[in-house]
Amino acid sequence: MDATIGASYYSKRGWSQKGELRMRPWENARLEASYFGVIDRGLAEPSGPPLKQGGHEAKLLFTALLPDGWRAVADLDQLTSLTFRLAFSETFVQAVNSEVRNAAFLTNNFRGFSLNFAAVSYENFLSAAPQSSITLRAAPEVRFSSVDQSLSDRIPAYFSFSAFSGPSAAAKR
Repeated sequence: MDATIGASYYSKRGWSQKGELRMRPWENARLEASYFGVIDRGLAEPSGPPLKQGGHEAKLLFTALLPDGWRAVADLDQLTSLTFRLAFSETFVQAVNSEVRNAAFLTNNFRGFSLNFAAVSYENFLSAAPQSSITLRAAPEVRFSSVDQSLSDRIPAYFSFSAFSGPSAAAKR
């Protein structure tokens, strides 16, 4: 495990905080978390109050191979505003990315069968001022399926199936 924490003082803007955590809690598991935030006094405006662009972004990535063939993954991102990202991102590519995606799933493949649970959300910031965004969240999904399997060694007939419970494909468009 390692962790890094820090703060910076921007004489014209205010304080920033940053933290990163990386760890291997057990064999075949990995956790990475990061946080960056700014407490902004704002940019001076010729008329009116200062234009504040502070906020924060927090990210978490967890992957693990669990007992009995299970695999778990959580990739989560939380952003307070597009204005914050535009003002304080370190690179141009980060600054112009208006999307925030979150996904988590649990899966197991066994004897030709596959069982999967998933939850996802998507947020796209449309504008920074005034801030507007679209958020899409899918209800938790469950999938159960199989590969082609023989009914018997003596009968040359095969079957497979796929079952799904969650939002319909039409609802995702």
